[in-house]
This record gives sequence, structure tokens and C-alpha cells, in this order.
Amino acid sequence: MSRRKSKKITAVRLCWPHPLLEIKPGMPPVAGGGCSTPAVDDYDIYIGFDRMNFTTRHLPWTPGVEVEYFVKDMTAPTDVATYRKLIDWTLEQMEGGARVHAGCIGGHGRTGMFFVALVAVATGRKDAIAYVREHYCKKACETSTQIDFLVKHFGVDSVKASKNAEFTKGGMWTQGGKNIFDTANWTSSDSLANGKAIVPLVSSVTIWGDSLCIEEEDF
Repeated sequence: MSRRKSKKITAVRLCWPHPLLEIKPGMPPVAGGGCSTPAVDDYDIYIGFDRMNFTTRHLPWTPGVEVEYFVKDMTAPTDVATYRKLIDWTLEQMEGGARVHAGCIGGHGRTGMFFVALVAVATGRKDAIAYVREHYCKKACETSTQIDFLVKHFGVDSVKASKNAEFTKGGMWTQGGKNIFDTANWTSSDSLANGKAIVPLVSSVTIWGDSLCIEEEDF
């Protein structure tokens, strides 16, 4: 009886690693992939859209700024204002020299959507989707839902989806399972309330605008 050889799943077969992507000349290029297993382990900011492991608890990659903005797989955010805040904040950090890694599961749909939004806002390019697909990954922006979101809210040209499927939109900006703008329900023990969750790189405040308060014991 013959024994079938199992094919080893490698990073290459999973379409990883993706090349670094230049968002705008003069800015550090961004890295993309999976947020539970980042493609790089020494960047300044880690942004995750699904299954994120926070760097202070999941080494070996270097602790830094960590932001989770959950978006359901194959979908687009429901809250455009908070997503735009994330885009603007990220670009501000990059202008200050920060190296950014963003990821979802495969680094294609939600990560590609994020990179397209960065390019569109930073440069005004109408062909931002085509640009990201050419220079980062041909699968970027997988669904028509994600493409329609970018066309409507970021003014980019429409392209054909890399996956033929429609999904309900969904997304919430969270850290530690809470909406970071829901400050009315914070308690003194919340990492968001006392500023422990995120260390700012460029500005003197956290991403949500409050003063930073870091306790040594957290590290």
C-alpha cells in the first residue's frame, strides 16, 4: 500500500511573506500578513483586524504600540469615522518615522483594504487598489464589499474582486474586548482607562486622545 506524502504548508504557499509596501515616498514602508504571526518582529506599531496577539504577552516580537480594530472576515467596517481615525493616526505615526505592521488572517482582504485606504488618503491616488495589488499582493481587497467601501468612502477606482462573494459589513475598534470610544463605561481597572494598553510612539497621548499612564509592573 502506497503512503501519500503530506505537503508541508509553507509561508510561500500561504502567500506569505508579502513584500513591504511603500504608501508614500519618504515614509517607512508598511509590512502586512497575519496579526497572530506578524511578518516582522521588530516594528514600532502592530495593527490587527482579527485574531490579534498582543505583543506584551506574545513574544518574541518586540513590544510596541498595539491596536486591534476587529473587522469580520471578508467584510468592511461599519463605523467609517473610527476607521478614518485609525487611517489618519497611522499616517501621522508614519510621518514621524514609525514602522507599521498590519494584519488579519491571510493579510489579503482586510489588510489590503487598510493599505489601500492609507495610499488613497496619503497620496490621493484613484488607482490605489491596483497599486496595492501590484506592489503588495494581487489578492488585496478580496470582496466586492471591501471594494465598494473603498470606492464610496475613499474615492478610489473600482476593480474586480479577487473573491466572488458578498458579506454583511461589520467592524468595531476594540482593545481588550471593549470599544475604545465607549469611555463612559470604563472603570479604573480597564487597560483603556489607565492607558496601559497602548504606548504612543510620536505623540504624548494615546491613540484615543487621553493622557498616557504606564506602570512599570506591566512590563
